[in-house]
Amino acid sequence: MTTPESLVISAVLVPLPIAASSYPNVGGFISRKGNRLRLIAAGVLVGVAGYGAAGVHLVSAKSGLYFWAPLWQIVVVQSTYYLWNKLFRRAPVKVVLNWDTDIFEDRILALVICLVGIFVPVFLIGR
Repeated sequence: MTTPESLVISAVLVPLPIAASSYPNVGGFISRKGNRLRLIAAGVLVGVAGYGAAGVHLVSAKSGLYFWAPLWQIVVVQSTYYLWNKLFRRAPVKVVLNWDTDIFEDRILALVICLVGIFVPVFLIGR
C-alpha cells in the first residue's frame, strides 16, 4: 500500500532527472548560464522546505532529507551537460522513441543523468 509519505518522496525524487534526460531542452534550460544560480537557489529552498516540514513533523526526518535530492539532481544535470558540451561540442539529441543508431553517446548521457540523479540520493538517504 502506498503511503502519502512515499508519494512525497517519489514526487521530489523522480521528475527532474527523467525530464532532463528525456527532453534535452529541459536539461539545456537547467544548464544555461543565466539559470544556473537561480535553479541551485531553488534546490536549496526545496531542501530547506523539507527540513522545515520534518521540523514540524509533517514528514519524517528521513523523508525530509529527500527534499535535498533536487539540489543534487540540478548539480548532476549541470555538470553532465557542461562535460557533454566540452566533449562533443553539440547539444544532446532527444533519445525517447528515437531509434537512430548514431546517438549512442546521447543514450549514455540520458542513462547517467537518470541513474546518478535517482540512485545516489536513494542509496545515501535510504540506508
